Amino acid sequence: MSQTALGHRHQRTLETITRLYEDGETDAYGGGVAAATITEAMEFHEGTTRRYVSALADVGDLEQVRGMGPRGVRPSYVPTEADR
Repeated sequence: MSQTALGHRHQRTLETITRLYEDGETDAYGGGVAAATITEAMEFHEGTTRRYVSALADVGDLEQVRGMGPRGVRPSYVPTEADR
């Protein structure tokens, strides 16, 4: 996905999620990067994180999966193969 399609902030978010994923900052049992982890790494508000990951998922740059967090199953995000 080009920077112009989603903008610089979305691109930076995708790069951060990809780095977190590659560094193993993921939920257990095949989960991806949790929204809380993205929010902390990007210093966003939770609502901003939700909007950005939703936009990235809509264009196929992220896949939403389920992982095991501290309070049970929760959504998390994995970069698609093309973005890893």
